[in-house]
Amino acid sequence: MDEFLRDIHTLLFKEWILIQSIEGCNIKEEGKKVILTTPYCHAEVIFNDHNLIELSVTNLVTDKIDFYLHFQMHTMSHAISLYTEMLQCVKQLINEPPVRVLLTCTSGLTTGMFAAQLNEATMLLSKNYEFDAIAYHELYDIAKNYDVILVAPQVSSKKTKLETCFKKKTVLTIPSTIFAKYDAGALLEFLDEHLSSRRHPTTARLPVISRPVPHQTKILTIATVRTSHRTRMIYRVFDPNNKTLLDNEVVKFDFQVNDLFDILDTVLLFHPDIPIIGISLPGIIRDGYMDLHNQRINVLRPLNKRYPNKRFYLFNDVNALVSGYYISQNKYQTISFLYQASTGGACGIGSVFKGQLIEGAHKIAGEAKFLPFNKEEFKKTPEGQLECLTYQAAAVISIYDPEMLIVSSKYTNKHELRESLKKYFPEEYLPNIHFIEHFKEYGLLGALILSIQEENKG
Repeated sequence: MDEFLRDIHTLLFKEWILIQSIEGCNIKEEGKKVILTTPYCHAEVIFNDHNLIELSVTNLVTDKIDFYLHFQMHTMSHAISLYTEMLQCVKQLINEPPVRVLLTCTSGLTTGMFAAQLNEATMLLSKNYEFDAIAYHELYDIAKNYDVILVAPQVSSKKTKLETCFKKKTVLTIPSTIFAKYDAGALLEFLDEHLSSRRHPTTARLPVISRPVPHQTKILTIATVRTSHRTRMIYRVFDPNNKTLLDNEVVKFDFQVNDLFDILDTVLLFHPDIPIIGISLPGIIRDGYMDLHNQRINVLRPLNKRYPNKRFYLFNDVNALVSGYYISQNKYQTISFLYQASTGGACGIGSVFKGQLIEGAHKIAGEAKFLPFNKEEFKKTPEGQLECLTYQAAAVISIYDPEMLIVSSKYTNKHELRESLKKYFPEEYLPNIHFIEHFKEYGLLGALILSIQEENKG
């Protein structure tokens, strides 16, 4: 599309937004912005130079960005589809989202009765809470969908473990005097008091490159990070001295190849001389395809077709993580990375052996889903997930014998894992174990070093 038509389409898109009517949402124009507001969200459509458009939604309840992307105008249909996706997020915040509270006890029976009374009291007192109850051993599979976890006195010993597993959620023990009487009014007051102030997250120390990674050109790296509710695509442009020239991210509900187009169009507008792009993606990455959740998606072909003068390299996300960790330190030569994303699933595993990433003949090295064990036999509790993690860590240690085992898991810690592994190995054979929470930097650094290595092969 030539610039004249692009300008026309951008103007039409802006006018089209302004004539839309959304019940419960106010739409107004402020300079180069169109602002959409509800009592619980603030959304913006920002029209920048070069027909670059940003879409963002900020949740005023959590003060977090629930949705963010940018794109260069190509067609009205493309722009409207992205705007429609943004509106899905806005419409969820037209009414005040209820605080979802999950009660738990040994069987879920007594808390189930209490939850029913609490929902009745909530309606009578016009409180914005929503209560459910579940047995403790089933809690870990659904707790991600709740804001608050209330622990009955009989399982109060589990509170510390829950706080460790769900750091971003409020975990409280129901006072015995309230639980004994099923005093719904007192519990609502108890919740109001404790939710009035919330803990601020700590800032993680960013890793730095500790090994030489020489290259002669700019390189763009894109790391895809999936969570239970969102997909984040973090990207960074490195100069030949590994300094950051551009750093940003896109937050969406799911991943599509077209999302890469929007990132690339924007970055290449300002840095058209970037010749190399490295992208880390979940799943098995082989021959330009991404195999994930029984789908085989051709990622490389549409990229090469749209950007014929660029060189693209695709990597598995955990392979990128372990490679990024490897170049962020210079003490260990053999490292394995275990990423336990959710209950009941196999870990993502990546290994560097004596400085060399192990991918295997078919690029499935580290695909623990192929291990011959029934993942369903492990309980979806911290104890069950520790056992599941131990099984997979033991397989890695017995094959690669790493000096360092990096683990990302919210269900246990390095001391518990080490003690569990002692059931299978003499202590002197165990690697150093390090747990991490924040790992996006390793994904970006890993995509950088792996792209350089692929470039040097060619």
